[in-house]
Amino acid sequence: MPEIPDGSCDAAELSGRVLDDWTFSFFAQLHMPHGLVRAYGRSDVGLHVTTLYDPADGSAARIEDLPEGPPLVTSIGPRDLWRPIEEAHRLWRRLNRPRREWFGIEATPTEQTVTYTAPDGEVHRWTM
Repeated sequence: MPEIPDGSCDAAELSGRVLDDWTFSFFAQLHMPHGLVRAYGRSDVGLHVTTLYDPADGSAARIEDLPEGPPLVTSIGPRDLWRPIEEAHRLWRRLNRPRREWFGIEATPTEQTVTYTAPDGEVHRWTM
């Protein structure tokens, strides 16, 4: 995993700890690039830090909790890896926080799809 240099940071809506929530982590994976590497731990002052890295294009993000205020996200590379996770979290909440056992899997010889039927009857699909 590359070292993410210090630099300009933006406020994050969510802590990287959101990926520790097993009820959300499955849904989040549907919005992450294949092969994404996640590492997490504690900063020098004991606060949560999550690092995401996509070896396909070198994009990386570090999400750091702070003692006060919102977490900070630092991104490098051609893509922002954290904003799609925040967008997925907003969608997950709008869909009534579906648990992984509420999803279906459809497989054909040419495609695998994960599906979820929301309470309003709308079907959501993610191609793997």
